[in-house]
Amino acid sequence: MHERADGAAHPGGDLVQLRRWAFWLRRAGHEVLTSTDELPELAGVDLVHLNNASRAAALLPTARHCRRHGVPTLLTTLYWPAADFERRGRPGFAGWCAGRLPDGLRNRLKSGLRWWRQPCAAHWRELWLGTPRVLRELLAEVSALAAVCAAEARWLRPLTSRPIFQVPSGVDQLFAVGDSDLARAEQGRPQTGALDEEPAPERHGVLCVGRFDPQKGQHRLLAALAGLEVPVTLVGATNPNYPHYRAWCAASAGAQVRILPPQPVEELRRLYRSCQVHAQASWYELSSLSALEAAACGAHVVTTNAGGMAEYLGEAAWYTAPGDLAGLRSAVLAALATPPRPTLAERMRRHFTWEQSTRRLLAVYEQVAGQAADRRAA
Repeated sequence: MHERADGAAHPGGDLVQLRRWAFWLRRAGHEVLTSTDELPELAGVDLVHLNNASRAAALLPTARHCRRHGVPTLLTTLYWPAADFERRGRPGFAGWCAGRLPDGLRNRLKSGLRWWRQPCAAHWRELWLGTPRVLRELLAEVSALAAVCAAEARWLRPLTSRPIFQVPSGVDQLFAVGDSDLARAEQGRPQTGALDEEPAPERHGVLCVGRFDPQKGQHRLLAALAGLEVPVTLVGATNPNYPHYRAWCAASAGAQVRILPPQPVEELRRLYRSCQVHAQASWYELSSLSALEAAACGAHVVTTNAGGMAEYLGEAAWYTAPGDLAGLRSAVLAALATPPRPTLAERMRRHFTWEQSTRRLLAVYEQVAGQAADRRAA
């Protein structure tokens, strides 16, 4: 499995996904190697799993390296077109200006800014070729793609002739309240008592867990809930691409708003179990891990209708259109007024654990590796 080299400094859902899959594959008896090398050692490797198409410029040399050596590759894309967000979703004067630029020029300027901040081969490749071309070249190099929802697969289909499989994301045992020892082993943590013995706290208020990023839209959530006498807690790391966004949100936060840095997983679990509603104002979400975790902990969920969340949460959640602040406010109020119910938590436990996700991933591995072996034999 190929991980981001900056994972220690900037952890995210893409790395959680890879590491949970790795845990359950190993638990099933499979050998899993991890690497951050651009040109990893491939001796004895049956398949290389790449991750996150937003890193296309960094992954392209790795995909080409694997193809030259005859090793099949699977790319988990985590892809959703961002043009609508770029035109309408960014806050402030800079967002207003960016929204009026042609898409191609805006993408070039963003690539140039990334290269200026951190000159490296990947950023230069993206600046020189352009993000759409780099993405197309990556999709042409890999053997197959894995989408986390059907909506993502539909967006990918016109971009590639490669097979596209669907492998849904999952929820940690810690949040699904399974076996306590297994829950901690899944995260590589020591065994320190039974989780099930902890009493559930009284639920109150609105929680939003996610990195501070205009796409995640904490500023939109604050605007939608302004004036309500409801406690709101925002938890998350700062996206290094938007270093001032957290301060932007804090400047508009009222007295009912609490803004916290990233929390230990035990504290996250307590926050999920004590909130009435986990709400997001994201422009799009493919498989928001924080929303799934909150659902597994029994919270009501309000999220965007752009992306794949309805495939995970079904009719037991509330959905709003991107940028619809009035709709978001109404959805949160409706969720707050609804008594707790076990529907979503049970749905997560039955269908969306990482163990279940890994079974599907393993089937995809076997198919992609088998097809590559058949081509070599032919």
